[in-house]
This record gives sequence, structure tokens and C-alpha cells, in this order.
Amino acid sequence: MKQIAALLLSSAAFLTLSRAAHADPSVPDQSVAYSFGARAGGYGFRNTDDPTMGQWDDCRMDGAGVFGQRTLTRYLFAEVGFDLYTARDATPVDGMPAPMDRISGITTVAGGARVPWRWVQPYVQLGVGLEVTRVEMPEHDYSNSAAYPMGFLGVGAELWPTEHLSFGANVRTNLMKHFDHASDQMTGEFEAAGQGQLFLKYQI
Repeated sequence: MKQIAALLLSSAAFLTLSRAAHADPSVPDQSVAYSFGARAGGYGFRNTDDPTMGQWDDCRMDGAGVFGQRTLTRYLFAEVGFDLYTARDATPVDGMPAPMDRISGITTVAGGARVPWRWVQPYVQLGVGLEVTRVEMPEHDYSNSAAYPMGFLGVGAELWPTEHLSFGANVRTNLMKHFDHASDQMTGEFEAAGQGQLFLKYQI
């Protein structure tokens, strides 16, 4: 009986050492890992009033944020983040409505799935969040502070030049509150917004 137990222990030790010997040391161990990073970018709603201005530049918001991730498995990860955005245009433009002053803080949680290649890792994300925003429109004597839910679907990719440091980019489609100030009254409804971000991340 002791001989059988010793044989089983020897076999288990041999398999463990064999896996370690064949593992690629250049591939980051992302089975269970924590990481944090910073990102910057902007988003805009689809412009249907003036095609010459572009397709996704209505109520353009630019900003930056921080985020943290936890790798759940080799392929799955979770993320929490906070971003602060402000309206890009703050001065009147001839022939256009008076500018809207807006600032938003957005807290998000998301789940994602990645392809764990060595140098490039594509991924997809699905998330929800809460936007706390303040909107002012002097021309309409309008001011409002409120919190609204939001959600997003995104795709991206990150490059891993070292075992712990990565950088990348993503594009997202956000479903969030849009305030229309082209008319005499401020109105708001949920619409899709296109977003792009660049980020830098460090894995502990």
C-alpha cells in the first residue's frame, strides 16, 4: 500500500514538474491577476441636424479616467472604472445653437472575454454604469443635475511589450442620456453614443 502511495505521489510530482518545464515563461500568468490603469478618450452622439459636422460629434465629450481589473480565468475578466468628461465646445459657433456646458462623472462595472495571445490580446466587454451629470444652457436658462443609468458594449485590443505592462485601445457603443439643445427647450432622452479610448495598464 505504501509503495502504491509513493508511486502516485511520484507521478503527480513528475507531471507538475513537466508542466512547469514546458510552460512558456514569456507569457504573462493571467490565471488570477489584478491590474490597474489610466485611459483617455471621448464620445459623441450621432449628429442628424448637420451632416457636414460629422456623424458622431453631437454633444462631444472628452475626458480621462482610471480603472481596475481582476482576471477571473485565462479568458474572462471583470473591470470597475471611473471617468470624468466635460463638453468639448464651450464657445458659440456662427449658425449653430448656443453651446451647452456639461460635466459628467461615470462609474462603470463590466465583464469581458479576451483571447490570451502573447503579444496582442483582443477582447470584448459588456458593462453598466451610473452617470452623474450637470447640464447648463444659459440661452434657455436651463440648469439640471441628475444621475442616470448607462450601459455599453465594447471591443478592443491591448499590446504586451513586457510581462506586466500593456497599452491598447477600444471602441464602445454607449447607451446614455443625450440632451438636445437645438430647439428653444432642453429635452433629454437615451440614445447611442460612439466612444474611443486609449489606455495604459499595469498588472500586479
